[in-house]
Amino acid sequence: MIFRIKLLVIFILLSSTTFYVKNIYGQSLEESLVAAYKNNPLLKSQRASLRATDEQIPQALSGFRPSLTLSTSASVNHVQGKSTGSTDTKPRSLSLSLSQPLYRGGRTTNTIKQAEANIIAARARINQSEQSILQSVIRIYMDVLRDTAVVELNLSNEERLKKQAQATRDRFDVGEVTRTDVAQAEARLSRVISERVAAEGSLGVSKATFIRITGIEAKSLTRVPPISFIPSSVDEAISLALEKNPALIQALSVQRAAIASIEIAKSSMRPTVTINGSLTTAYDSSSFNYITETAQVSTSLSVPIFQGGTLSSQVRQAKQLASQRKLELEQQRQTIIEGVTSAWTALQSASDRIRSNIVQVEAAEIALDGVIQEAEVGARTTLDVLDAEQELLDAQVALVRAERDEFVAAFDLRLAIGTLSAEELGLPTTLYDPNKNYNLVKNKLFGVEIIE
Repeated sequence: MIFRIKLLVIFILLSSTTFYVKNIYGQSLEESLVAAYKNNPLLKSQRASLRATDEQIPQALSGFRPSLTLSTSASVNHVQGKSTGSTDTKPRSLSLSLSQPLYRGGRTTNTIKQAEANIIAARARINQSEQSILQSVIRIYMDVLRDTAVVELNLSNEERLKKQAQATRDRFDVGEVTRTDVAQAEARLSRVISERVAAEGSLGVSKATFIRITGIEAKSLTRVPPISFIPSSVDEAISLALEKNPALIQALSVQRAAIASIEIAKSSMRPTVTINGSLTTAYDSSSFNYITETAQVSTSLSVPIFQGGTLSSQVRQAKQLASQRKLELEQQRQTIIEGVTSAWTALQSASDRIRSNIVQVEAAEIALDGVIQEAEVGARTTLDVLDAEQELLDAQVALVRAERDEFVAAFDLRLAIGTLSAEELGLPTTLYDPNKNYNLVKNKLFGVEIIE
C-alpha cells in the first residue's frame, strides 16, 4: 500500500503525457528558466557581440555620406641672406576640405547588404544559444526531480525492509524462520541502503549542476508542466524546423553575406567618381603681411586598369567562399532534418517505455501482493518476498526515469525544431530586444556612448 501511495505522488510530480495542453509552468521551473535567460554569461557575451555587429550598418552607410576635414598648420621660418639680411616669417593656414563619393562601383550598397546579413546571422546565433541554454535548464530541472523521486522511493523501501528485517529476526527468535531467512533480509536491507546512498549522491550532483547552470539553488521544485505543443507528425516537425531553426537561419544569412562579398570585390574593378571641395585661408607674417583665401571644387574619376591580378584574385576568392557557404547551408539543412527525426524517434521511444513501465509496475504490485499472501501461509520464502519487492522498486525507478526522459525528449524536439526560445515558451520576463541598439546606432552620426 505504501508503494502505491508513493507511486501516485510520483505520477503527480512527473506526469507529462498530455501533448496539447496550455503551456503552464510550475513556479520554480519558470524562475530557473528566467534566471538562466537573464544571467547566463554566454548570452550576455553574445548580446554584446551583436551590438558590436550592429555598428557595421552605420559604417557601411558612411559610404554614401561626405567626409569633412579641418586642418591647420603653423611654422616659423628664418631666412638669412647676404644682401637682404635676416628675415623671419610665421606662415599659418586653415583649410576645410569636403569629399563626397558619387559612385563607388556598388561597394556601399553591397556592404550594407553584407552588414544586414551579418546582423541577422548574429541574432540567429544568439537565439540558438538561448534555446540550448534553456534546454540545459529543463534537463537539469528534470534530473533533480527524477533523482529526488528515486531517493524517496529508496527511503520508503529502506524503511519497509528495516521493519521486515526486524520482523524476520523476531520470527527467528520464536523458531518460525531460519537463520538463512534473517541473513537474506539483512543482506537485502544493506543493498537498499547502498542504493539509497548512491541515489543521494546523484541528487547532490544534480543540485550542484543546477546551481552552475541557473545561478540559483534547487529549492522546492514544483511539478513540471504538461508537454505543450508537439507536432502531429515527423514531417510537420521537419517543415517547422526548416522555417524556424536558428542554425539554418544563420547559415542562410552567412551565405547571403558571402554573395554580397562577391559584389564588393567586383566593385574594386569598377570606376569611382568623387567630388571634392576645399576652402583654405593662409596668413604670412613677413614684412609685408598678407592673407590669401583659396576655394576649390573638383571632380575626380578613378579607373582601375591593372593591379597585378589582385582584384581578379579577390573576386575569385569571394566566389569560392560563397560556394563553400552554399554547401554549408545544404549540410546544415540535412543536419537539421536528421536532428528532428532523431528527436522525434527518441520522444516516441520514451512514450512507449512509459506505457511498458506502467504495465510492469502494475504487474509487480500484483505479484508482490500474491507473494506476500503465499508467504503468510508458508508457500513462499522470505527470499521470494524480497525479490518481489526489489522487482517492484526497480519497476518504479524505471518508470520515474522514463517520465523524465519523455519530458526532456519533448523539449529536445522543440530545440531541434527551433521553438524553445524565451519568447516561444512565454517566459514571464522582459525579452532582450536586438532592435533597440540597432535602431539607436543605425543613423547615429556623433557620440561614442553605448548601451548594455
